[in-house]
This record gives sequence, C-alpha cells and structure tokens, in this order.
Amino acid sequence: MLQVKSATAALALLEEEIKPLQKEPMILPLTAALGQIAAADILCGEVIPPFDRCTVDGYALRARDSFGAGEGLPARLRLKGCVEMGSLPDFSLKAGESAYVPTGGCLPAGADAVVMLEYSEDIGDGYVYLYKAAAPGNHLIFAGEDAQPHEVLIQRYQKIKSHHVGLLAAAGIAELPVLPPVRVGIISSGDELVDIETEPKGAQIRDVNSYLISALLEEAGATAHRYGIMADNAENLLRLSTSALTECDMLLLSGGSSVGQQDHSQWVLKNLPDSRLLLHGLAVKPGKPTLLAMAGGKPVFGLPGHPLSAYFICHIFVRYALRLLQGQSVEPPHTVTATLTNNYPSNAGREEYLPLALSQGPEGWLARPIFNKSGLISLLKQAGGYTRIGREEEGLAKGQKIEVEVF
Repeated sequence: MLQVKSATAALALLEEEIKPLQKEPMILPLTAALGQIAAADILCGEVIPPFDRCTVDGYALRARDSFGAGEGLPARLRLKGCVEMGSLPDFSLKAGESAYVPTGGCLPAGADAVVMLEYSEDIGDGYVYLYKAAAPGNHLIFAGEDAQPHEVLIQRYQKIKSHHVGLLAAAGIAELPVLPPVRVGIISSGDELVDIETEPKGAQIRDVNSYLISALLEEAGATAHRYGIMADNAENLLRLSTSALTECDMLLLSGGSSVGQQDHSQWVLKNLPDSRLLLHGLAVKPGKPTLLAMAGGKPVFGLPGHPLSAYFICHIFVRYALRLLQGQSVEPPHTVTATLTNNYPSNAGREEYLPLALSQGPEGWLARPIFNKSGLISLLKQAGGYTRIGREEEGLAKGQKIEVEVF
C-alpha cells in the first residue's frame, strides 16, 4: 500500500532535507562560464564605465545653455572642438560652448548633457545650432553608473547567463570560480529492458528513460551518468546503487517503484548505507509510485517506469532537488495564459499534470488537452507545455483561461 504525500508536501520535504553541495570550485575562463553556477560572490574591481560616456552621436554642452531651444529659435553655441574616439578630451566646456562627441566617446569636463546630431546644424561659422533642448543627463552614462568597486556583479549560487558575461567582460574579469556540475547517476531496472542499440525480441522494449532523463538533467546544468540496465534482482541492484552513490551527488532509479512483485526499488532505497526512506507515493498524476530517500545525505529517487510519468517527476521534483543541491533559488516557471479548447475531466484527490498542445488563435494562445497514457513517450512530441489541475478540482471547462507552464 502506497503512503502518498501531496506535491506541496513533497517539495517542502526536499527543501528541508537537501542542502547545497560543498565542493571545491573550478576556475573557468569567462568564455566557458555560461550556464555555470558561481561559487562565490563576483565583485567589481573598478569604476564602470571609467568616464562619462556619450550614448549617441551629438553635441555635448551644459544643459542650461539649451533651455528654450526649438525649431524657431535654436540655441547658438560656440563649437569648441571634437572629441576623438578612445581619447580623453584635452579641453573643457564653459558656458555657451559645445563640442562634437561620437557614440561611446568621453564627455568633456563641464558638460552634463548631449543633444543628438539630428537636432543640430553646423554651417561652418564656428558655432553649432541646436534645435532641441537637453536636460542634465540626456544621452550619457555617468562614470560608475554601471558598477562601482566592490559591488557584487554576480551572487554566489547564481546561474551565469549571457548578460552576466557582458557585465563581467566590462569589469575585466577573465576567469571566475564556479561550482562543479552536480553529478547525477541513473540506473534503469527491468527484465524487459534492452539498450537502444539492441533489437528488442519478444516482449522486450528499449530503455527510453535513462536517455530521456539524462537529456533533461543536462538541460538543467547537471552531469548525467548512465549506469546501464539492471535486471530485476534486488541484491545486484543494491550493489550497483551503492557503488553509484559513492561517485554521484544524486541517484535516480528508473522503474521498480510501484508495489508489484518484481518492484525492488523500495527495498533497495531502504537498504542503502545510512538511508532513510522519506516518501513512497505522490498524490499526483502521472507519477504516483514515486520514491524518495536520503542515503548518506544524498537524495535518491525511485522513478516510475513509464516515460511520461518519469518525465514529469523529473521535470518538477528532480529538477527542484537539483536546484537545491546547486544552492539556487527556485525560478518561477515560464508561463502563458491560454484558452482551453476542450472539456477535461480530472480525478479529484490527486494533482494532475495535463500535457497541452499550444497554438496561436486570433485572440491569443489556445491549449488543447492531450488525453494521455503514461506509457506513451510520443505525447511529449505534441506537448508545448502543461497545466496543473488541483487535487480538489473536478476538471477543466472548454473556454476556461488557464496558466500553461511551457516546456
């Protein structure tokens, strides 16, 4: 008999049990840091930008000298000079003076604004005529506006994204410490399983889950290690699982998590060294026969054998555990609001994850329920996302607005 927990209770249990890994950081060049997890706060060591920087081609000036300027009455300012790109100006501006500055150029001392070139005219008489007024700060970035010395550019445990790379480059940070990827072991069990290069015979099927799960984990930034297929033998499965745990930070057993005669995962999880079985059953659909244990302080999941069930459990719960191991806060999912195209009945008492085919309609997104069977991997090909149906809901109605979590 399964002793089930709700999805909310299971996520809270993971948060209570799993702590960030304490590993020696790796030092990577900036070019290889994308997608990695920062092992420490990365601090700025300088003022960025180091000078007041123009953001357009135009004329630098004291803003007050342009007040009241317009098409009928331009501001007439003496042209003091031109700023060379990459050079510091060797002059300053006084009242009634202006200077040409290219995009990215350094503002002369005394200037506090820029008028775009499109609103100016130079007729060669030593003056520039400006047809638009400027306010202080127009079209420039002040020195230090991007970052200051000792400012935290990236926080510890933050995932490094493309815009972070640009900021680090601006600060001259060529290498940084990152956490080694979380290593996740995957073992598939079942007498009926053969590897993908083997031609199935009789009632055999290819091992889908280890490849599907590996891809999902790699997308999430982990390193997945497949330990192959283990026949339905509890003692052998325990030996392999014990060995895998010495090499990995988390272990996933695919198959053998329900209550059938040949389902050995529960026995294995209970008998791993320093193991505590925390969960046997989730009040979710698909994925009810899910197991969770902590063995030697490492999370071990027993996943359902059906690919769709295994995918959803990994997508929602295993990825959550992975983020906790990485020390990351949980990011809100990418969601869209869509209109349901069909009625969908649901079983009360279990949170259901309903795969949906997404399409664009004249008034926004449309979501078509994919009536699924947990053993059909092809359903994921059709699905652009899914919605969660609460335990107390009896289903969804055609025309209802729903939140869709996009894959």
